[in-house]
Amino acid sequence: MRLYVHEENARAAAFYRRFGFAPTGERIAVPGSDSAEEVEYELRRPVGSGGR
Repeated sequence: MRLYVHEENARAAAFYRRFGFAPTGERIAVPGSDSAEEVEYELRRPVGSGGR
């Protein structure tokens, strides 16, 4: 599972890290902004974990 967090939203980033998400290193531009970016986070689950 992947999601994006605004680079300046430390509170959201900490929230997602607490639940096992990790930054992938991928960044995308925020629509309508000349300089802001969003950081991609990914939650990796082991194969066979049920996924439910």
